[in-house]
Amino acid sequence: MAFLELTHVKKTFGRGMNQVHALRDINLTVERGSFVAIMGESGAGKSTLLNIIATLTPATAGTVTLAGNDITTLNEAARAKFRRQHIGFIFQHFNLLPELNNRDNILLPVILADKTDRHSAEQVDELAESLGIAALLSRYPGEISGGQQQRVAVARALITHPDLILADEPTGALDSQTTQTLLATLQGVHAHQQTIVMVTHSAEAASYAERTLFIKDGVVFNDVYRGDQPRTAYAASLIQTQLALSTAPEGGMR
Repeated sequence: MAFLELTHVKKTFGRGMNQVHALRDINLTVERGSFVAIMGESGAGKSTLLNIIATLTPATAGTVTLAGNDITTLNEAARAKFRRQHIGFIFQHFNLLPELNNRDNILLPVILADKTDRHSAEQVDELAESLGIAALLSRYPGEISGGQQQRVAVARALITHPDLILADEPTGALDSQTTQTLLATLQGVHAHQQTIVMVTHSAEAASYAERTLFIKDGVVFNDVYRGDQPRTAYAASLIQTQLALSTAPEGGMR
């Protein structure tokens, strides 16, 4: 069984003449321990897809199974509990709480789950050391750079040992050098068999993944695997697919 599986997933917003079909028929599988990027033009439905996987938005139709759990059957309270136990988030704009220092921001998911103990504090130290932010734990988000804030956010996403990391345009607010550092960090996280699904508009960012799904008109348009290609060659193939995506008619190549 696939670690993550979406079957005939649809998402519709609004009613009648105002109805918008954000996702028309999504079918995909993600294996445990893989690093998958999701790309597509603005409005293609990629963020909606990520939010459905995250249990933040319920699907209109279809099924989503994650780690053996059919999350489409869960009520709101059960979805919130499932998120805390199974999913870590990395957001474009970090979403750190300015009134908490960086250590407490990292610990926040553990605190919300009421699982704080000495071992949690030791885990923060270990994560901070591995991410190069050990010297920043007593400082506040407003006192550090954007790239450092994003690494704090990565540590926060990892602190609960989630089954799945979801990253929504994690490099969107970063400069090019900091972007490369963060993506190398995610690649390192993935090397420890962490499953990552990342939404991005950037072929450069997606080239750090091992597989890239392209979404167009609410369906999976194409599925590109890196294989043994060097990252630069993979990025070039993703750019070519982006160009095809921009010119293909609705319901075209998939």
